[in-house]
Amino acid sequence: MDRIKSYLHSASVYETSPLIYPIYGLSAVYEGFSRLAAECEATWLTGQAFDGFVYDANGKVTGVASGKSIAKCKMVICDPSYTDPDKPKITSVGKVIRAICILGAPIPDTGGASSCQIIFTGKQLNRKNDVYLAMVSWGHCIACKDK
Repeated sequence: MDRIKSYLHSASVYETSPLIYPIYGLSAVYEGFSRLAAECEATWLTGQAFDGFVYDANGKVTGVASGKSIAKCKMVICDPSYTDPDKPKITSVGKVIRAICILGAPIPDTGGASSCQIIFTGKQLNRKNDVYLAMVSWGHCIACKDK
């Protein structure tokens, strides 16, 4: 119920969409993550050099090094390309598959929306995880008009 209330509140505040992206552009998504990270006492680094992880004597990660600074942490969630494959503590728990489809017509049954997100639940697809499909169009200045 709380999530429904939050969605409705966002829809009323932002008028045309409860999502930040369609109104303010992609940069607002990063700002939203940064704000949420701060509320949860987490650190969100963008545009910083990555110099490696900092470990304690037991081999547990305690921070992320960037230049002369170290962001202290209890856990790191990151793309595996940042990690050292020789470290035994690093475990890949899954893969993310991304695909881009360029369509010449709107997605059927979306009411002509200029953007939408369709969620296929794992249960519907007999999969462990959900599948998310996001559609953006000319309204976001990423395609020719009416595409």
